[in-house]
Amino acid sequence: MKIRTQLIVTYIVIALLPVLLVSWTAYSKARSALVKEQQNSLESTTELKIDSIQSYFSFFSKEITITKERFTIRQYFPILVGSENKINTSEQKRVAEVIDMEAKSILSTIKEIKDLFLIDSNGKIVYSSKKETEQKNIRVVFPVRGLDAFLKGKEGVFLSDILYDKNLNERNFLESAPIYDLSGNFAGVLIFQIDAESLFSVVQETIGMGNTGETLIARQVSEDPLIPNNEKTYDPQGKMIMFLNPLRFDQNASFNRFIRIGDKTGLPIQNAIQKKDGGGINIDYRGKEVLSVWKYLPEYHWSLVTKIDMSEVLSPVYEWLKTAVMVFFAIILFIILFSILLAHILLSPIKEIMSVVKEFREGNKAIRLSRKIISSKNEIGEFGRILESYADEVLCSEENTKKQIEEKTQKLAKQEEEMKTKLENVERANKLMVGRELEMVKLKKEIAEYKNSKQ
Repeated sequence: MKIRTQLIVTYIVIALLPVLLVSWTAYSKARSALVKEQQNSLESTTELKIDSIQSYFSFFSKEITITKERFTIRQYFPILVGSENKINTSEQKRVAEVIDMEAKSILSTIKEIKDLFLIDSNGKIVYSSKKETEQKNIRVVFPVRGLDAFLKGKEGVFLSDILYDKNLNERNFLESAPIYDLSGNFAGVLIFQIDAESLFSVVQETIGMGNTGETLIARQVSEDPLIPNNEKTYDPQGKMIMFLNPLRFDQNASFNRFIRIGDKTGLPIQNAIQKKDGGGINIDYRGKEVLSVWKYLPEYHWSLVTKIDMSEVLSPVYEWLKTAVMVFFAIILFIILFSILLAHILLSPIKEIMSVVKEFREGNKAIRLSRKIISSKNEIGEFGRILESYADEVLCSEENTKKQIEEKTQKLAKQEEEMKTKLENVERANKLMVGRELEMVKLKKEIAEYKNSKQ
């Protein structure tokens, strides 16, 4: 890896590690703060919803308590019950008209009360704001919850499960209470049929819950397929959870959407139905990650959940992250440009030194480093001065060597000249000696010939 690349990578790592560490710390703290703040808000919303629900039912409990204590009811209802065998008598008609006026006054004052029933001790409806139901047994008119409302209404104020009435296209419930005559003797049971739509309007209110916040209520029911959804009442042994109110993302959820206990989705409502009050991040009925708070309302056998999508909870952090990412890449770009510039500043002298050394090795002994490098006070300047000093030494050494070679060459030339002269002298002497030898041989030959001729 080249030094330039190493420098760029090093600067990026050194610069970005603190940025990443600070960013991650800031993100974690911001995330925790947002989740905590939103959870506190959901807890407050949950408490407000519970207060609203309790106030709603408390209102009707007080109203039925007041109604059953009304003088008209206590005085005339026993007469109506006692005169059932004289159905066409003028007295019964008069009593029925008095009670009817009282009932109409109640129904006109409180719009949520749709019908009012007076039940004798045997469970027969002796008065009804719905005239067609009079003289019928309460179990016939309300086959699912009528008997329960009647029997428990004998003991005190009783609130039935909310059911969906297909005929009326409304969700309603029964509230019952015992009626005693003016002497304190049990006379029968008073039953209100109450429209719960206003309750669901309160439950479904999303003001202050953002774009994804919602509240849902549900109860534990049987999974028996033979029981219609609109007749499923609370079953403590049931394995299913039925949603009671329309949902923000499913307007048809009321009495139609179910979650099986043990499923991986709808965990907040499952925790609530199992009486494990709490809050936190979980998976809702849509399979979305949500922040939720859940409560169990034992008096109604309801589980109540307020929740909001985590994507919305963390949207401010996500916006911050977008900005942080842009800043992050801007920092990277700046670091890269800065690193390139710094690398150029740092590497330019080194490149010059490398170029000078290369040319010096190739024979350009006169080349030298720039004065900018030589005069530099840093390590590169010191290195340049060492190289220049070394180059001078090498050049000086080469000059001395050249001079010595020239001197030796001259000396060798002189010695060669002298040797040549000596060789020439030797050769002349040798020639002279050879001539003498030849003369001696010739002389000896002549002497020998002379001697031979003498003989």
